[in-house]
Amino acid sequence: PVEPSRFLPRCTVCNGRIWEVTDPAARREMARTKNAPDVPGLAVFACAACGQCYWWSEAPDSSAARVKNKAAELLRTCVRMGVEVRGPLDIFDFVDLTEEREKGRRERAVMRRRRSEHRAEGPATHERAGEVLRWLRTPRLTHPFALASLYADVDGKPLPGRRRARTESLPFTNVTHDFVGTLDYVFYEEDRWEVVGRLRLPRSFEEMRG
Repeated sequence: PVEPSRFLPRCTVCNGRIWEVTDPAARREMARTKNAPDVPGLAVFACAACGQCYWWSEAPDSSAARVKNKAAELLRTCVRMGVEVRGPLDIFDFVDLTEEREKGRRERAVMRRRRSEHRAEGPATHERAGEVLRWLRTPRLTHPFALASLYADVDGKPLPGRRRARTESLPFTNVTHDFVGTLDYVFYEEDRWEVVGRLRLPRSFEEMRG
C-alpha cells in the first residue's frame, strides 16, 4: 500500500534523500540562507546530500510544485496498477482515485486484448521478437542518419569550414550527489535540421538550485 500523507520524493537537484526539518534553529537557518519560509505549522524538508530545501507550494514555476506534480503522477500510476491507498490524500486530494482505478481497468483490458491478438498472429510475432533479440546481441548497430550533438554548436552555428564545433559548449546536463558530468544528450539530423538558438543552461549547482 501507499500513504500519500507520508510521501517524501527524491531531491530534484541531486536525487538525494529528503528529510523533514523539525529543529527550530535549523529551520531559522534555512529561512536565512535558503529563502525557505519560516511559517509555524508549514512542513519544510531538506536534502541530506546537497542541502536543497523544499516546501509545498502552488507556484507553478517552483521546485516544490515540480516535486508535487511528480509525486501525484506516481500516485496515479500506483492506483491504476491496483495498489492500495491508505490514509488521507492530504495535498493530493485533487487526484480522483475512482477515476484512476477505472483508467487502470481499461488499460489492463486493452493489454489483455493485445496479448490475445499477438497469440493469434502466430509465427510472425515470434519472428519479430527474434529480430529484436538479434539487435540486442549485435555489438555494433548502424543507421543511415547523420546525427550531430546539439551542444557542439557554437551560438547555433558551426565553426567556419566545419560541420561541427571543436568543443562541446556544455560541461554537464544533470547533476547527482556522486556524479557531475553529461548524463543525457540531444542529437539532431544535420541534413534536415539546423540549430537556430539555445536556452540559457545552468553550469553550476547553485544555478540549478535557483
